[in-house]
Amino acid sequence: MEPLDFACTIDPAGLKQRVNQLDSLVPQVLGLRRDGLTLALVFPAEAAQDIQAFVVEESKCCPFFSFEIDQIDQGLRLGIRTPPGGEAMLEALQAAFAGNPARLRAKFEAVT
Repeated sequence: MEPLDFACTIDPAGLKQRVNQLDSLVPQVLGLRRDGLTLALVFPAEAAQDIQAFVVEESKCCPFFSFEIDQIDQGLRLGIRTPPGGEAMLEALQAAFAGNPARLRAKFEAVT
């Protein structure tokens, strides 16, 4: 089995769009929790379309992440999981959702 590559393949123009996308999602975050290899975010149900668009785009550049969207009492739960070895990329995404997109940019620049 070939080892996974944990590099993000997004280009600079795409990164700018992703950061803008995150900027619109961050104010909607109702909760954020990290448990090892999984990041769990809670959003209001009205954010469903924005969350789905994020998952589609993020899956293109970071195929090592797996995503799960569940309906919960508070709205929607977005689970983002990485295999072992991808913790640094998950940490950068966590920082971006916590309102620090500079960490996401720095992680991208470190792998390109």
